[in-house]
Amino acid sequence: MRRGQTARPDRPAVHRPGGPLSTRLVIGATATAAALAAAIPLLALAPSAASAAPGPVATTAAATGPSAGAVPDRLGSEDPGAPSGPTADAPVTLSFAGYPWTVKSSTSPVGPGPNLFNVDGPYVDRSGAMHLRLADTPTGWECSEVVLNPTLGYGTYTWTVHGYLATLSPYVVLALFLYDSADTPPNNGEIDLEISRFDHPDESSNAQYVVQPSAQRGNLLRIRIPEGGAATTFSFTWTPGQVAFHGTTVLPDGQAEQLPRWTNRSHTVPVNSTEQVHMSLWLFRGHPPLDGRNVSVTVSAFTFTRSG
Repeated sequence: MRRGQTARPDRPAVHRPGGPLSTRLVIGATATAAALAAAIPLLALAPSAASAAPGPVATTAAATGPSAGAVPDRLGSEDPGAPSGPTADAPVTLSFAGYPWTVKSSTSPVGPGPNLFNVDGPYVDRSGAMHLRLADTPTGWECSEVVLNPTLGYGTYTWTVHGYLATLSPYVVLALFLYDSADTPPNNGEIDLEISRFDHPDESSNAQYVVQPSAQRGNLLRIRIPEGGAATTFSFTWTPGQVAFHGTTVLPDGQAEQLPRWTNRSHTVPVNSTEQVHMSLWLFRGHPPLDGRNVSVTVSAFTFTRSG
């Protein structure tokens, strides 16, 4: 989702169900529990220099490509439309998972957050994986976002995150979502998967499913990714009048634990129009990570299966 012109930084009451080092996470789309668990030893805190130099863009993606009024207390992905501040003169496009992705950039803080977005933050490495980076720079903290250019429509969208998401620092938000900048604010045809504790470091839940507007009762479910979960697959299936969320976490012993399933059938479920896929790594209210560390998220794959 392309973040909007006016950031809405405040967080509402949560609907609950009852700089030196770089944190590195890896995202993939389809893998067996054994294969995901095998990645565990590779995931550790590493010097930020490890993610400082982008590799060349791969010609072969690491995933399958195409198949067959303001809410002032909004939580999560905020105002994802076009940036309100100055942007790069020429948009940068990256090839990933068989699709072209436009890199978001700004020279002044814009939504979500508001934050600065660095055109050099995202890059595709030699293996075809997409990297999103959040870094402390001389001009301040800079975030990353990419937007899938084609509109995919109704179907199943899937991402698998390798890494210990339960330890993602407060204020850091990894958002995987659909957003329609041509739709009516504040909903904007938005469906969100967000991994964050936002500004509640002691909260046990650390992720959420959302159909906007999140302030509407029943449109947001906070969930908990288990401690020690080394790989987590998130999916939502969007069909007319319904969005069904689900996920699975693979623990270090290779056992898979199902995340809560949740189906939203509210009247605010988007109608298929011009929604685009976004992947964003940003800071809630523009606040630095609580642990002060740079963050790098590696998206190794993205898959989409069209409904019907």
